[in-house]
Amino acid sequence: KPSTNPTHGWPIIEDTRISLDDFSLGGDKFWLASIHGEHAAEGPTALIAAMRSKVASVYGDEVPDHGN
Repeated sequence: KPSTNPTHGWPIIEDTRISLDDFSLGGDKFWLASIHGEHAAEGPTALIAAMRSKVASVYGDEVPDHGN
C-alpha cells in the first residue's frame, strides 16, 4: 500500500521525481503533488497526494474499473 506505507511509497516518489508542496487553506492542510509540473493531484497526506499523481500519470483523470 504505497499511499499509506512510506516503505513502499517513498521509493516511488524518489524514482518518479514527484514534487510535493504543502498548503493551508482556511485552517485545512493539504498536499499537492506533481510529476514534472503535470499530473497534479492533492491529498490529505504527502503519500496520498503523490500516489494519486502517479496514478494520474499512468491512467489520466479517470482510472478504469477492471472489476466489472
